[in-house]
Amino acid sequence: YLQTSSAATNALYSAIRSGYNRTPDLWQIQCPSLVLAGEQDRHITADASRETARHLTNSQWQCYPNTAHRFPWEIPQQLLGDIDSWLINNPQVIKP
Repeated sequence: YLQTSSAATNALYSAIRSGYNRTPDLWQIQCPSLVLAGEQDRHITADASRETARHLTNSQWQCYPNTAHRFPWEIPQQLLGDIDSWLINNPQVIKP
């Protein structure tokens, strides 16, 4: 797994200490959403991403095994294929 920077780690712990939580506001997002996660992500855990998706009105959640926070660089072709498929199945999110 790729290492995450100390700046990202510090930002995460700072947000956690301050009690940052926008979950109660997620119901306001009404458009279709694709929530992606890396199974081994230590910063935004897969469980946290799944919880976010659960609070969104119209979302699809997908977790990639054996990947971490930088999964777009770890599995770029798979990720792009999955995003393309999601866009095909949700054409309303593409502005004409």
